[in-house]
Amino acid sequence: MTEEKPTQEVNWDEAITSSGYISLDEETEKKIQIINWKMIKGEKFGQQQVEFIAEVVKEDGKPVTDKLFTTTSNRLKTKLKPLLENLDASKPITLTVLKIGTKFDTRYMVKLVDNE
Repeated sequence: MTEEKPTQEVNWDEAITSSGYISLDEETEKKIQIINWKMIKGEKFGQQQVEFIAEVVKEDGKPVTDKLFTTTSNRLKTKLKPLLENLDASKPITLTVLKIGTKFDTRYMVKLVDNE
């Protein structure tokens, strides 16, 4: 006999925001506080890629747990590099990220903001 794990009912807001990853919606600025960022080289989608990975501490001003901000987008990594390369990854920093366009026309605006 297999033991069933208990389930928990959640509301719509929790269901929508329960993903373990940050989603960037087009034309909507996302404010995130991240820590422990790093670049990892590995295979993804059958190809060698470099992925930016960071733990998320806050999303739009609200504390979160077990969420990651990840990207393999060279356009987004290019915007992150000048902001993060000389900072200590073990200290939290807050960014605003705005995604403009889709697919091959995607651009990003990224700003470093004061931590709350």
